[in-house]
This record gives sequence, structure tokens and C-alpha cells, in this order.
Amino acid sequence: MKKIKVCAATPNITVADPKANAKEIIRISKNAGKKGAKLIVFPELSLTGCTCGDLFFQDTLLESAMENLKVIAEKTKDVKAAIVFGLPIMMNHDLYNVAAVLYKGKLCGFDIKNKTLWDAYGDEFRWFRDRLGGKVKDIGFFPCSLKNKSGKLIDNMSGGYDLDISENLRIDFKRQLGFTLGVGIGNDGEGKYYESSYKGEEVDIIAQLGARRKVVDEDTEDFVQNVAYNSNAQVVYAETGDGESTTDFVFAGESAIASEHTMYKKSTPFKNQVIMAEVDIDEKKDALVKNKSTQTKGLNPFIPDDEREKTKMCKNILKIQSKALAKRMKTIGADKLVVGISGGLDSTLALIACVNACDELKINHKNIIAITMPGFGTTSRTHDNASKMMRFYGVTKKEIDITESVKQHFADIKHGIRNKNATFENAQARMRTMILMDVANDNNALVVGTGDFSELALGWCTYNGDHMAMYSINANIPKTVIREVVSYEADRIKNERLSKILKDIVDTPVSPELLPGKKDKIAQKTEDIVGPYELHDFFLYELLYLGKTPSEVLSDSTVNFMKQYKPDVIKHWLKVFIKRFFSQQFKRNCSPDGPQVFSFGFSPRGGFMMPSDASAQAWLDYLK
Repeated sequence: MKKIKVCAATPNITVADPKANAKEIIRISKNAGKKGAKLIVFPELSLTGCTCGDLFFQDTLLESAMENLKVIAEKTKDVKAAIVFGLPIMMNHDLYNVAAVLYKGKLCGFDIKNKTLWDAYGDEFRWFRDRLGGKVKDIGFFPCSLKNKSGKLIDNMSGGYDLDISENLRIDFKRQLGFTLGVGIGNDGEGKYYESSYKGEEVDIIAQLGARRKVVDEDTEDFVQNVAYNSNAQVVYAETGDGESTTDFVFAGESAIASEHTMYKKSTPFKNQVIMAEVDIDEKKDALVKNKSTQTKGLNPFIPDDEREKTKMCKNILKIQSKALAKRMKTIGADKLVVGISGGLDSTLALIACVNACDELKINHKNIIAITMPGFGTTSRTHDNASKMMRFYGVTKKEIDITESVKQHFADIKHGIRNKNATFENAQARMRTMILMDVANDNNALVVGTGDFSELALGWCTYNGDHMAMYSINANIPKTVIREVVSYEADRIKNERLSKILKDIVDTPVSPELLPGKKDKIAQKTEDIVGPYELHDFFLYELLYLGKTPSEVLSDSTVNFMKQYKPDVIKHWLKVFIKRFFSQQFKRNCSPDGPQVFSFGFSPRGGFMMPSDASAQAWLDYLK
């Protein structure tokens, strides 16, 4: 048994500031070295931050990264450990996502990410190449004789400044530190790459640099142990965390140290921790074939059947929302939020997210300006629930009746008040959005959007009305999941009266309440108009996430929902889903920022992309 002390670190990232990030890397490296760590691993692109976007093309950022690579080498000469961190580097006029390996002030090698793809921080192909092209020239800064011998196990520490630039870097640190090192970036370790390159006795430890977004349907522990299985080595996985941009994603910093069979240490999500453990590099047990599936089963593919897993999902969703919103507030320097409250599911969850974000930042709930805006179709049930809920959460409550202002607007555009067409409905949604935006301007606040994932798929929102916000907190959460999260909040909250209100909101029929009702009853029930959300969420998952054909989706949904709906009813609503999904893409193409909670999303910056004028006919032909 041979044990090596290793460290996985999630530093506090400052996006696009290599100098600040270098100071963090140096500080953590020195502390870990004093505690006996022989390997210290930092996340992917940790010198710049992974969410820089097109700033990766800026010479200013790239030159600063190189300058601070040199600073880190100089400042860690006394650290008796291999230090691995990520940065972007320009070589041969191409940009690469690389991991640098340092030891006692010397640069030992660069590992190039060999699986560039659409990743947590965007379309990597836009910025980075995934194969080293041509002969490498001197990159400056280091007096190196650069070699391009991919895959050759070499001892770079025997003397001189020979440097390996490789797509599967391996360095023999046996003499200096007692182990051989392999390096992986992102998902490089999840396939044939490691099976062909690292299987066997060649590599003792994998330094795996990650920037995985936090989503509720992927498990970091499974990922790390899968890398260990593919390499038959110990894995030190460092993941980026708080400090990265939350434009579309939240990064939880879920670092881990593991073998295939042993989880030595894992960090607490959202804490930006530095973890250390002793790994046994002689643990080379025969790997067993694992059959792990990431596809959710059951009637609702987004919601786990197991109650413990469902609770975990709800907790993670609330944490992702609060972290994302808190980061956005800190970034723009706003300490106030504005949110419209209707008494429905979506605005309720948005309010809960606002409350949690303020708790995260230790800001008084009074800094949340919650506005209820009754109109022609508002019922006393939703109005009263909205008012009571705002009071119990201790936010700044405002009520602005929009009826007269909308009537004046109708008069201005010469729209008859009795004409209950789309203009009648959409004018109310746009009036409410205008109020929210103007109140936010008056208070230097951020407007928090309430629209959800299912509504985006169906285009069930008013363009430039409830479709628009400054940050859309529910944008990746399906309607059926929102119901689960609000139910979870109702069960866990200590205030019995608030719990009762939340449960009543869960039981209230989903409605935009834009048309007048009779005897204070809801006139519009959304699921009567566009179809049941449990069906649409099933269609959404199978058609778009799994990429199944409409006929396959129809067959699956007919089997799964045979007790609830007749086959012709399911077929009707599937056609509605397809038609609406294609015709409403223009709304998704300009949707606001918001955190991705599941591994599939509609962000126009990196989610499901399609032209607004695509035809749905080929999909509809499957259902003839």
C-alpha cells in the first residue's frame, strides 16, 4: 500500500482577471504544500475563469494569462508538489484550452483538452481547437525546447527545460513525488480516450480539471468514479464554483478525490472548498462493468420516483436559483429585487428564490419589492394568496391595479373594451411588465422573471410582456417540477399559515387570468387551452432531450398515460406541442439570462438552437 496526499481546490474565481486568480492559486498551493500535498489540482480555465466568452479572443486576456502563469511558477518554487491548473493559450495561431503542470517553479507540460464540445460555459468550438496542429513554436516566457510527442511517457524533471505538449499528457513523477501523473480536462476521461491511453499500470493518478455546470439530473460523483473506472487510477477532480458568471449556468464547485471503488473526499456544493485526502495508488482492482443510466424513468421524466431523490432535486433547484440570483445581484451592484406576484405557481417560486438569494447575501427581505397587479380576470383566490404570501415572507408589498391604465391604453389605440382578442390579453401582460421595469428603475433594482421551461417550449407567454425580465429565474424548470418544488417548500417551512397558502397555490388551476370570469371563478384554465402540462413535459423530454421521433413519443406516451388519456387525446396534444414549439422559437431566441437547472435548456447562447422560421411539417408527418 502506497499512499499519496493530494488536494483538489475550488478557488474564488474573478472572471477575466488572471492576476487575481493567480493570487488565489498561489495562496492555496502554498497552504496545501505546507500540509504535505504532493499534487494540487485546480479547475478548468481557472486562471481566467471559464465563462469569459469572446473575451478569450482578446490578446489582453491571453497575454495576462501567460504573464501570470510565469508569476505562479516563480511564486511556487518552494512548493514541493505538482500544481495543475487551467488556462487558454495561443499556439501556432490557434487557441487551446490547456492544463499547465508546474513543479518547483518549472513548467513540466501542457495537456490540451481533446474533447471540445458545447460545454458548460458555451460552444467551445467557437474558441478552442481540440487537436494540436503543426509543429509547435516557442511560446515565449519559458526557455523550452517544445516537443509534440502525444502519449509518450517521459520524465521531464531529469534536467533541462524539455516540455511536452500533448493531447493526453503523462508525466513520470516517480522519482520526485512517488507517482505517475495523467491529466484530463472536462469530459476527456469519460470514454475511449482513457481506455486506450491510460488503462493499466502506466498512470497512478489522474488530475481531472472540470467546469461542469450544476444541474439536477447529472451526478458529479458518478462522473468522477467513471473516470477512475476508465483509467484504473486514482482521480483528483477539481471543479469551478462561485465567482463564475451565472448568465446561463451555476457552478457548484463539487470537487472530489476518488478511485473506482472508494470516494476518499468530496466537497460540499456551493462552498468553494479545498479538500485533501491520502489515496492508495496500489489500489488496482479489476473493474466491473457498470450500467449507469442518466435517463429518468416514470410518468414524469424530470421528477425522480424515489422520494429521497425528489427531495434532493428540490433542494438543489432552490440552491441553484439562490446562488445564481445572488451572483447576478453582486455583479451588477444591485441590492434590491422587483418581482410580480400573481398568486400562481411560477411567481411563487420566483418569490421564494428572491427570498433565498437575499438570505444568501444577508439582505433584508424588505429589499424585495413584490407587486401584485390585479386586472380584468384576477380572482379573489389568487389575489388573497399573493397578498398573504408577500406579508408572511416579509417583503415590501405593493398593489397596483392595472384596470384603468389598460382601459386608457385601449382608448388610445382605439381597441374596443368588449373585444376579448389577443390584444385584450397581451396588453395586460405588457402593462404589468412596464410597471415592473419602471419600479426597478426607480429603485436601482433587478426585475426577476417568473416564466418557466414548459411555457417557453409552448411559447405560452406574451412577447415583451411576461416573456421579458432582467433575470429569468425559472427559465429551465418545467411546470410539473415547479409544482413539486413549491410543495416541498410548503412541507419544510415552519410557518403553518404560510404553508397552507403555498399548498393552496399548488392546488390552484394554472391560469393567466386575463379574461373576466363569472362569480369570481377562473375563466381561463391553461391546460384546457394548450393541454396538460404532464403530457407536454413528457413530450418535451422525449422529443427534444432524447431526440425521439414523434411516432416514438406517441407510442411511449400512450403506454405511460393509458390510464389518464385516450390515445387520440394524446395524439392531439402532441400535435399542438409540435406546432407551438416550432412557431414560437422567435420568443426563445431573445429570452433573458437565467440559470440552467437541468442538462437541457433553451438558452439562445448555448441551449437548443433552431431557426425561427423552421418548418414543423416533417415532424407532423410522423403523426398522420
